[in-house]
Amino acid sequence: MLIKAAKVVGYTVLSVFVLLILIALVIQIPAVQKRIVNEAVSFVEKKIGTRVSLAHLGLSFPKAIVLEGLYLEDQKTDTLLYIGRLSIDTDLWGLTR
Repeated sequence: MLIKAAKVVGYTVLSVFVLLILIALVIQIPAVQKRIVNEAVSFVEKKIGTRVSLAHLGLSFPKAIVLEGLYLEDQKTDTLLYIGRLSIDTDLWGLTR
């Protein structure tokens, strides 16, 4: 019984680990990146009611999320924020906890 429970826990941990690796690999595909960028831009534009653009989203495995060409307008259509390249250092392994 104990061995069976250990196997179930082991398979679960392995499955989560493999899923995270697959997600990291899929995010590297340009079509997937474009879809994520389009969804994120659309969501933010609806929330703030102004123009938003993002040229590229990447994942620098295993530590950083990279945004390139981030542009936000304010309510008067002036440039609120423009960032050429933003690297967000994060603990992606911490997401498993």
